[in-house]
Amino acid sequence: MSSQPPLTTTPRLSLILGTEYRQRLALQMMLSAAVIYGLCLLQLWYAVLTGLPVRGAAVLITIIDVIGQIVFYVAIRSGFSRRFADQSISLPQMALAILSLAYSFIFFAPQSVGLPMLSALVIQYGGFRLTPRQCHAVGWMTVLVFGIASVCANWYDPRHLPVGQAATDFFFFLITMPMIGFVAASLSTLRLKRRQERAELRDALARVQQLATRDDLTGQPNRRYALEWLGRELGRRERRGGRLCFALIDLDHFKSINDTYGHDVGDEVLRSFARAADAVLRAESLFARWGGEEFLLIMPDATVAEVTMAVERLRAEFTRSRTHPAVMFSAGISDHRSGEAIEATLRRADQALYQAKNQGRNRSVLAA
Repeated sequence: MSSQPPLTTTPRLSLILGTEYRQRLALQMMLSAAVIYGLCLLQLWYAVLTGLPVRGAAVLITIIDVIGQIVFYVAIRSGFSRRFADQSISLPQMALAILSLAYSFIFFAPQSVGLPMLSALVIQYGGFRLTPRQCHAVGWMTVLVFGIASVCANWYDPRHLPVGQAATDFFFFLITMPMIGFVAASLSTLRLKRRQERAELRDALARVQQLATRDDLTGQPNRRYALEWLGRELGRRERRGGRLCFALIDLDHFKSINDTYGHDVGDEVLRSFARAADAVLRAESLFARWGGEEFLLIMPDATVAEVTMAVERLRAEFTRSRTHPAVMFSAGISDHRSGEAIEATLRRADQALYQAKNQGRNRSVLAA
């Protein structure tokens, strides 16, 4: 059950963003952040061009931001970031954004009073990617970083950011940023809770599916699954041709084992028989518990002789590994004829099984 929406794909878009859903989502969010970086840099360079004498700081922050965005893009697009729990490497991206905003604030405080507020947007982004603890940590880190930036801005040019204004700004950061971090952490908690609920729902559906298609005692497919599988296999045979053979198997004297030794011993006999089948039957075959002590072996693209040999391999393995020496099995083998109803094929296998019982048990009989 996939919750991922279909991707809009063109050759150019696939080249830039890739074709894997999580990678594309991470790159889209990273490039959205790059647009915001670009707008902030345009604002800073406008201040430089209109006379603010901090060209060197503008050049440095531009180089740092451009290199940072290139590094993040390459790390995500190349697949390097997949080795991390957060493929979008959100925490490093957020740290670079906050440090860049704080550095710009030191030199451009008079012209960029909105820079600290952009950090609120950065913290909110963390609610979609970080853990609640990381969101709180980013909020307090923002307080610390902008507190230091306010002190540095006052030291760099006290006229533009007096001590009183710097103190007021820091108090504002101290109140708002942890609260924004709290909101982001709450969003992260809700997101993680929903993810856990979806995972639990998938697990529950998988368990229901297993209960509906697997025999709880032996772990083998049950009758319902065998009939569904058989329907698909018959459809494939009609389209492509091929043989389909059956062996209906019944454990000999099983009722007396239950009556004499109890159901616990009988259950272990059934489990040991299922383990023997797993050990010797080929993977493309279906071995299902048909009911009680009866099992059905279906072998696509096999001849009656091949099914007979498979049954005898099972007999030898069960003889070697069985948990009770009095138990063996009888089998009736039939092949599906073209145009024959599957019920008729199974009925012939059942008749052959009864012949095996009447002939002394512990043997296989081919259906007429």
